[in-house]
Amino acid sequence: MNKLIIAEKPSVALRLASSLAEGEYKRYSFGGVSYYELRNGSDILYVVAAAGHLFTIRQKEGSKGFPIFDVEWVPSYLANRKAYFTKRYLDSIVEIRQKVQPFHKCMRL
Repeated sequence: MNKLIIAEKPSVALRLASSLAEGEYKRYSFGGVSYYELRNGSDILYVVAAAGHLFTIRQKEGSKGFPIFDVEWVPSYLANRKAYFTKRYLDSIVEIRQKVQPFHKCMRL
């Protein structure tokens, strides 16, 4: 089965790939973001890095006066120009995820 592992940053992705690989791992790049493909038992693992906060909440509509909390989750790069660097990490995760269909459950390490 193909599985996706999302690491918190690029250096952790590399360490996970080298630790989990049974034999060699392959390094690829999507949009300038490295990811790794490796074998672990009968599974093919894809290890991809995140960087920074990929999502944040933002107010749906402006409000005046008393605070009204009507928020939504959005990619960070849409809410803050300084977070634009996170777009390529999010794009790479979305792209690599296609290799692990169907996507049944998430595991946090």
